[in-house]
Parts: sequence; C-alpha cells; structure tokens
Amino acid sequence: MAQFYTYQYLRTDGSPHYVGKGSNGRVYADHKGHHPPKSSDGSIDHSRILIQHWPDEATALAYERYIIDFWGRKDIDTGILRNRTDGGENPPSNKGKPHSEEHRKKIGQAHKGNKYAQGRKCSAETRQILSDLAKTRMNGPNNPFRGTKYSQERVQKSANGRRGKKRLTPAWNKGKTGIFSPETLQLMSRTRTGRASPNKGKHISHCKRGHERTSENVDKAGGCKTCKRIGEQARQAILPHRPARHGASGRVERNQDLWQQPQLPQTNSSPMALIPTPTQA
Repeated sequence: MAQFYTYQYLRTDGSPHYVGKGSNGRVYADHKGHHPPKSSDGSIDHSRILIQHWPDEATALAYERYIIDFWGRKDIDTGILRNRTDGGENPPSNKGKPHSEEHRKKIGQAHKGNKYAQGRKCSAETRQILSDLAKTRMNGPNNPFRGTKYSQERVQKSANGRRGKKRLTPAWNKGKTGIFSPETLQLMSRTRTGRASPNKGKHISHCKRGHERTSENVDKAGGCKTCKRIGEQARQAILPHRPARHGASGRVERNQDLWQQPQLPQTNSSPMALIPTPTQA
C-alpha cells in the first residue's frame, strides 16, 4: 500500500463536503474545522469516506488540487466543498487568505471574555520556574539587542524626536509619598551604594537645561556655571532677603522681624521676566 493518499468526506447523499491529503491515520483524526463522518452511535462511518492511494506525495497533492478545483469551494461561491484553500499545501495554510467582516466579528466575539486561566493557581515549583525564566529572558546572550550598535545619525534622530515632548501619561509615582516602607528605602540605598555611574567616562555635550558643556562653562564639581548663575539671579530677584546674625553659640540665627521683601523694579511684567533664559545667559 502506498504511503500517501487523498480522502473525501461524503454527505449522506454521497456528495463530498471536504477533500484532503494525508498519510498514516490522518483521515480518521479530527482536525481544525473538519471531522470524519460519524454514524448514529458516534463511531466513524467508513462508508462515507472515500480514500485513493498514490505512489508519492507530489501526486497526492496534485490530485487534491484537482478534486477541489472540480467540485469548487463554498466560501468563494464556486462549489460545494468546505475547504478554505485550493489544496496542494504541505501542510495546509490559510496564510494570505482575507477574512470577511462577518468572519472577523465571529473571531473577536469568540475571544471576548476568555477565562482559560481564570482561577488557576500555579504551584510554588512552577512559580519558581517562571520566575527564573523571566530573569534570564532578556539578560546576557538572550537579549535580542545585545551587541547592537546604532549609528550617530540614528541616535541623534531619536533624541530630536523625543526632545520637547511631554509624557502622555504621568509617572505612576509622580507626586506620591510614602510609597515605599523605610526598610525598602534602606534596601534600595544599599543596592545603589558603590554602583558606578552609567555616564562615567562619557562626554555629555549639554546639561539638562540645554547649555553647552564647555571647559569654561563647567566647574570643578562638574556642574553647569550658566545654570548656577541663572539660579543665583533668580534667588536675588524672587526670594526674600533674610538678614542673619551670629549668636553667642556661633550658629546663624534668623531675625524674623528684619525679614524684608526685595525691592523689585517698577514694571508691569512678571518677576519671572527678570530671569534670563538659557539663550540670553
């Protein structure tokens, strides 16, 4: 007996409703969307299955295409078969086949409220396996971007695309306090202690406010002189003067009665107008 064959599932009137190609026991197995004909007692009705054997797979695939073309397909209104392809695939594939609007709605409705894993609880061993897999999925050689180097042009284009844009959604912890317990904060602090800065040894061309980091504009601590100068001007123009005197103990004591507001120039504009912008500094 030849290994490959074509088979037809027949209706009760003897007309075929599905054509396929197989080997071994595929003709009697359930596959997606199509099942062998059954008798009244639930067993397979062999009288409604037509099998034809062929010397090789190529011949069986060719004959499958011929039978489907002869009887036609219901989904494209050319015949009576319920096949969804023209046959000849190995294995059969629906790749590139467009779905109708009605078919897409049925697929969407079938997937709504999927409760496959709802209420399912994993054992401690399974949770540990999943945890280990998650930790190594993107680390080391498993990271798909490991060793990837981007050109300077691409880096600059990406930076320009993000510059000046605001987040569509604020950070989850923005404006929130007391999120972490004191123990967690101490653990985070210990974790960061001794960690090398990711920017160590790298040349940063501009500060966070956009000022160029030249040798004349960077102090010994690595800070931006322009930013400090603007901050000092803002303090002189906005913040109240607070005269202080040294007490007997040597500490600075504030005299609340001598607090005075700064004398701002008479102008109709906001005091913030006195602060130079980065382009003016």
